[in-house]
Amino acid sequence: MLARSVARLMPDANIEKTSGSVLFDGTDILALGDRELQQHRRGRFVSMVFQDPLSYLNPTKRVGRQVAEALPREMSRNEQRIQVGKFFTRVGLPGDLVTQRRYPHELSGGMRQRVLIALALASSPRLLIADEPTTALDVTVQIQVLNTLEKLHRERDMALLVITHDLALVAELCDRVYVMYAGQIVESGDVRTLFANPKHPYTRGLLASIPNGRRYRAEGPPALVGSVPNLAALPSGCRFLPRCPHAFDKCDEMPPLRTLAPSSTSRCWLADPAEAAPLISRGAR
Repeated sequence: MLARSVARLMPDANIEKTSGSVLFDGTDILALGDRELQQHRRGRFVSMVFQDPLSYLNPTKRVGRQVAEALPREMSRNEQRIQVGKFFTRVGLPGDLVTQRRYPHELSGGMRQRVLIALALASSPRLLIADEPTTALDVTVQIQVLNTLEKLHRERDMALLVITHDLALVAELCDRVYVMYAGQIVESGDVRTLFANPKHPYTRGLLASIPNGRRYRAEGPPALVGSVPNLAALPSGCRFLPRCPHAFDKCDEMPPLRTLAPSSTSRCWLADPAEAAPLISRGAR
């Protein structure tokens, strides 16, 4: 939802209340009119790689033709074929006409994902949003796709925003991480600091759930108790309150997203030393 809002891909709907802004190079994307938005899109500011490539590739068109549609219209067909071949090669696909003339259903899941990456890159975006780019791929193909994204990010000086539940992918690919729960950012920081010293109870629970053979044999697989709340009936205070093992009276109020250091934030009352110290003596609720 957040990524689609950033790219202005949300369908028209009657929304009761909206707030906030999306700033890209100093321009508020949400404030742009339709004509200005089209100009920014032609300026190639953002592209997305969606989670299920088979759902986003046109089953009736050859994959080479689909990628070519993102190229400048003034290019000849022959120039487009050459460029598509180059993009395919960059993402680890054969750049020959045989591959370009295939339909999506004729490709493996990993190849379709690479076609979707090539399609996103064909417009030369300054920001690439990748939504669960390695879902449903085997481990070998996952590594290949990750290496492709990282290589293209470095070579093209392109910003990369990854949406994922795969913590190993975050540790491998990202410089900074934002942890979201029930539609809110609950913690942020650079990857090394956050993984080494998480501040929010939800982040701690996520990291504790990473498979560890020795711990599993001794204690069994850890898990967060409960489930994500209904977004139409959220708790009045902290959204993680019903599942938090450290909840106390103050949690009935919504905690602010508190800045802990120049590069770290946490949406938890326990992030405030003045609140955390008394809790030690009185115990959690």
